[in-house]
Amino acid sequence: MYKLALFTFLSIVTLVGVNVLILEHLRDFKFSDLAPILLWINFNLLLILILLSVFVKKFYKEWRQESSPLKGKIFAFLLGIIGIPYVLITALAIGGKASYLRVFTDKTLKEIVIYADKLQRELNNLPPKEKEKLFKDLEHFKESVSTVRKIIRKQKVVLINFLLFFTLFFLVILIAAISFASWLAGAISSFIEELTKVTKEVAKGKFDVKLSEKEFPFSGLKELKELAQSFNEMVKSVGEAFKRLERDKILFEKIFQKVSTGVALFDNKDKELIKANEGYLKHFKFSNLEKLRRWVNGRDTLRYEELNIGRLTLVIIEDLMPFVINKRYRAWKEMAMGLAHDIKNPLNNILVNLSYLEYLLDRYGADGDCNLDELKKEFKGKFSSIERQINYISTLLDRFNEFATGEGELKREVFSLKELLFEVKRANERENCHIFIEGDNLFLKANRNSLKRVFENLIKNSCEAIESSGRKNGVVRIRVKGNLIHIEDNGPGIPPDKVESIFLPFTSSKKGSGRGLGLFIVKKIIEEHGWNIRLMPPEEGKGAHFVIKVNPSDIVKKYP
Repeated sequence: MYKLALFTFLSIVTLVGVNVLILEHLRDFKFSDLAPILLWINFNLLLILILLSVFVKKFYKEWRQESSPLKGKIFAFLLGIIGIPYVLITALAIGGKASYLRVFTDKTLKEIVIYADKLQRELNNLPPKEKEKLFKDLEHFKESVSTVRKIIRKQKVVLINFLLFFTLFFLVILIAAISFASWLAGAISSFIEELTKVTKEVAKGKFDVKLSEKEFPFSGLKELKELAQSFNEMVKSVGEAFKRLERDKILFEKIFQKVSTGVALFDNKDKELIKANEGYLKHFKFSNLEKLRRWVNGRDTLRYEELNIGRLTLVIIEDLMPFVINKRYRAWKEMAMGLAHDIKNPLNNILVNLSYLEYLLDRYGADGDCNLDELKKEFKGKFSSIERQINYISTLLDRFNEFATGEGELKREVFSLKELLFEVKRANERENCHIFIEGDNLFLKANRNSLKRVFENLIKNSCEAIESSGRKNGVVRIRVKGNLIHIEDNGPGIPPDKVESIFLPFTSSKKGSGRGLGLFIVKKIIEEHGWNIRLMPPEEGKGAHFVIKVNPSDIVKKYP
């Protein structure tokens, strides 16, 4: 089509050039030769009609085959921008030139009329003597009239040729505008349509497509090449990211379904369940996030977490009761095994002593002449040993009973900590182990009997450690500062190898005499209150230093 448009354009330009030459040499034509000029004008019009009909037919045919809605819109827009100004300019030029010719003709005719009126007046006023002069003027008038006739005839020819010239010029511009607008619209729309096509393929998940800049009319532009390269790199990056996302999605789905912990996704707007794994659907079954939150509130055996992810909320929920039960079972099992081990040794000692007593009875019973004082002494020594072993077992069972009876709900009351400490001091202070109480007086909301057991165990451990080290002036100092309670002594301290395991059951730092349950029970009671106890790092030359951290909410400002 563009070849035909070029041929039509050149043909009309040629006609315009020929008509320009005719206008330039129109004065050389005789007025009797107007028929060839009119024939030439009609030939021009016929040729223009043929060229235009061929061009319009070809243009319309190809337009229907290749046009798209986008190309049509761009073509109409460009044609309006390019064609309308030229059409208006051409129309104004034609109107202006025609007005000029009319003004020129009217001026000439006006001069003739004025000259005719003048002659008429002279005919009426002149004497017969001047007839000769009048005839001369009439000849001049005749020539002027003849000139007017020529001008009028020439005006028609000039005006017709002028209109033809501007019509040809208008058609040249119109064809050029249509051709250029069509070509530019095709160039722009082809790029956009190809880009749209490739983008749709990418949207369908096909990431092996590419945008080739060589297929476009403006392929030589650097910016277009960079655009195509950037687009192809983007498609490649999106494809790689999509593959990684697919792999991660498959992996996530497997983990999501296999994990025993409940995992669910809720919509942040309506709080409704979107997706959940088997672990959640099996144990919880809540389809609304607000209902789940109300149900979780107050249940201490649940591990519950929420994570906001854009418009979604990820919920991780797990029932810890099986783990708690299993942990308690293992703890009781370990304690039972340790208790059995600690009881077995004194029982064996008791059996050995009883066997020896039986041996003494048999030996002294067979020998009639026996020394009763010696026998009594032997029996007394063995009975003392048996009594110590029985007391050891009794103490061990008492400690174990203390631990066992501590299970259950903690009953709290408000009391003065200083009063409790002085009560413990009076009951446990010894001649070689002095207890000092310093610091603030706190009113606590806690289980008084349990805390009394805590301080008794800590003081007893400190005093026993001081006595075992051979020191005569033992000191246990209890200092209250804020929500911290410090218990310090001047004993030998905790051996470094026992620091990590000092709170474990059946672990003792006292050789031979320790049961290994005291500090375990202390830690258990403290943690039941929601507090914390820790052993400070040992310092050379100093004794043990324990710190109890009380929950501020359990401190009452005023005693009721």
